[in-house]
Amino acid sequence: MNLKEAASLLGWKRELVALAIAEGVETPRTKVKVKLVAEQQGSDFDIPDEELDRFLTIFENEEPGRNPPVAVRRELLVECGYQCAVCESDAPLRFHHILDWANLKHHDPKHMLAVCGSCHDKIGAGQIDIKGQRLAKAKLTEISAKLKKLEESVDRTPPQNVNEWPGVVSEFIKRNVEFAVIHNPSNDSGSEYILPVANGCLVEEGYVLTCSEALKLADKVAEYKGGKVVILLGLAEYYFQVETKDEATGLVLCKITGRNEQRWKEMLKTFEEEGVVKDVNSWLLPPIKEPAKWKISP
Repeated sequence: MNLKEAASLLGWKRELVALAIAEGVETPRTKVKVKLVAEQQGSDFDIPDEELDRFLTIFENEEPGRNPPVAVRRELLVECGYQCAVCESDAPLRFHHILDWANLKHHDPKHMLAVCGSCHDKIGAGQIDIKGQRLAKAKLTEISAKLKKLEESVDRTPPQNVNEWPGVVSEFIKRNVEFAVIHNPSNDSGSEYILPVANGCLVEEGYVLTCSEALKLADKVAEYKGGKVVILLGLAEYYFQVETKDEATGLVLCKITGRNEQRWKEMLKTFEEEGVVKDVNSWLLPPIKEPAKWKISP
């Protein structure tokens, strides 16, 4: 694993993990410096799972119950998507025992949660009771089950007949769209800039499928640039509204609600005057009435 993953598994900042590799860190009670052994790889490190387990065992011996092994930590982090299981914060996470360690000595991931420091403090103060913790766990379990069922339903074997691949590629080219930010930079306010930032797939007429991370990125860029997010299909700009996010996969369906007609007419006029292409509609608007019929393996 690299430095970033080790930091996630430890619930530490990367700087502290780097310090543990370079100089070592003190154990909480005996104040003995313990080093994390890692192999330098360019500007990063390679840290074996067994080495991180050895490192954690030393701390576990001093503070029993606080340091579950790497496999358990990884399972809990994957389950919650590396975000707090309660508030969805992406702050460093701690590994909490829903069944209190004092009553039952265990590191059973079925009865544990990965939570941020703030929520961990609230649990300790009784502001998030056992019922709230179990509801958070149940929600994660339901999502995991749904995702597993979805993964099992996917055809994991790509088409073996090479003659099918040109059709797949053609379908992809027709359906691939961009989410772009339209903005007017302060140093050139008279011009309008188009900045593509993410991609989506036109799954049927008027609907684009993308991931929540792509939309989040586009929104952040638009906020930073003081612009707006549109869908680019060919050279046309489309407005859209976001439908409900699928919690299990993070996928989001976006409904196209309209086209920038003024820009569209100006573009058609320009193409006509310059004789760029005769049938501009067929060139700019790929057929979108049919639902996507191809599927590829993960």
